[in-house]
Amino acid sequence: MSNLFIIGNGFDLKPTNSLPTQYSDFKSFMLSNDMILPSYMINWDNISYETPDGGREVIPENANQLIVTLISNSDYSPNHDWSDLEDTLGHLDFNSLDLDATVLDKEGTEIPGLTDENYNQYFSIIYDAFSSFQEVFESWISSITTDLVVPIPSIQNIIDKNDIFINFNYTPTLEKKYNVDTKKILHIHGVQGENNLLFGHRHTDNMSEDDNSYYTVSDGIKNINNLLLKNTNIGLCRLDNFLSTTTDLNEITDVYSIGFSYGLVDRDYIKKILADLPPTQQITWHFDDYDQKEHQQVFECYLRKLKFSGLFSWDHF
Repeated sequence: MSNLFIIGNGFDLKPTNSLPTQYSDFKSFMLSNDMILPSYMINWDNISYETPDGGREVIPENANQLIVTLISNSDYSPNHDWSDLEDTLGHLDFNSLDLDATVLDKEGTEIPGLTDENYNQYFSIIYDAFSSFQEVFESWISSITTDLVVPIPSIQNIIDKNDIFINFNYTPTLEKKYNVDTKKILHIHGVQGENNLLFGHRHTDNMSEDDNSYYTVSDGIKNINNLLLKNTNIGLCRLDNFLSTTTDLNEITDVYSIGFSYGLVDRDYIKKILADLPPTQQITWHFDDYDQKEHQQVFECYLRKLKFSGLFSWDHF
């Protein structure tokens, strides 16, 4: 008998863990670490430039100013605190930048070709700025320390050496503070200290050819959309490799889900986990009761739709 743990960001946010891993903390990190200029004006002329070898480089402070402005203009979370950052990246409100690229002839008639050229230049600059966003995100993750984390006894007491962990967090809390063998943990989106952490939105259906009347604008937006897209195929490959090399998978009788939100983007992961587990009528799926009042019906229905047929339990951790 063994357990499978599915760890989400709520785990790191629990009181004695209490790590600054919310996207609102990322916003604070960008605003408080001299990463942007003390101005709300976007300096379009000094965001990026061409290098002698034909590459592109960005000026970080100016690029970050554009990034913060555009994300904040597009953020419709209740407190405008970037809490839905990954979703926001798939719905950036470029109109909020008031890009004035229209070129008129002396009679006041638009010259489409020159207008297209101007818009293309704007979106190339935005693309350049966001090409550095991954590096900024990874700098924030690297700044998070687990030094003050105190393990939660109710979680520590149910962890056994044979248990396995699918961790959606970027932090090494399990390894460093709960003494879990690293071989028993899959950091499905990567872990602190690695490059190319998986991060971004999952919206692939919001790019219609009719997004803008100009020829090049929709292409520019699509390029940015693709740049900020989270490649969950990598995560699925990692999950498949992890589960296929777990020799005692058939011994799992309990799944503990702690701090996990069961989003639409997670559906393929959970579907894969269920497919590889033993017959689910033999399994009890444990939820964190912190979420019970608001999410009990939603979470249980989510799993039933994916053909989970075992028992549910809501536990206090």
